[in-house]
Amino acid sequence: AEKLRVAAWYPDGPFSYFFKGITLRDDLPSDPTELPKTDYVVLYYHQWQRQLPSREFLAYFDAQTPEKIIYLDGLEFARIYRLP
Repeated sequence: AEKLRVAAWYPDGPFSYFFKGITLRDDLPSDPTELPKTDYVVLYYHQWQRQLPSREFLAYFDAQTPEKIIYLDGLEFARIYRLP
């Protein structure tokens, strides 16, 4: 895990406490094809609610199957996508 690269909307805080790899700390690009070399993308439910970073970005991942969906108290919290 220490060699994995992950893009996350919130790279600090709870995510950084548990993930020991490389976290991309820049804002996610509006176009998902512009993501830097990344192994995973973590998207939070609140991003779908607010359409962040863009509708096109979220539509791209909405068409993908997440590797894992994280639930807190029965509510969806985050989705983890593995990139090719």
